Amino acid sequence: MRAFAKAVAFGTLAGACLPIMLLLALSAAPIIDGNSEGDLLSWLALIALPIPLTLLFVLPASLFLGLPVTALLSKLNLESSATYVGLGIFVGFGIPTLILLAYGIDTWWLALCGALSGGVTARTWWVDARESHATSLDEF
Repeated sequence: MRAFAKAVAFGTLAGACLPIMLLLALSAAPIIDGNSEGDLLSWLALIALPIPLTLLFVLPASLFLGLPVTALLSKLNLESSATYVGLGIFVGFGIPTLILLAYGIDTWWLALCGALSGGVTARTWWVDARESHATSLDEF
């Protein structure tokens, strides 16, 4: 449970880091120039917003895709760091891409955030939960 929570947390933070940096760049200029009419608490809430939004994607994907894939890879004896990270990047890129295509949105950098998030989630899961239990392909 601890390894799962850590993987989801790290993946969420990795996926949210680019939107946070973009929001910081766009919203900090008025504050630096002294032209800000908003309060600091509202600004911090805006900056933190990508974290819960990213969690809404990372947690269900980890539960409903990641854990079944772990069971399958374990059963087939195909567990390795490269397998987990590759699948994590693929799924992390695929979910936002499907959503963006469904709504006709051309914001493809969000899919790259998803790929980063999926890769970090998978790698963290591998290191903390699976590496010591698996007969790894990395050993060959």
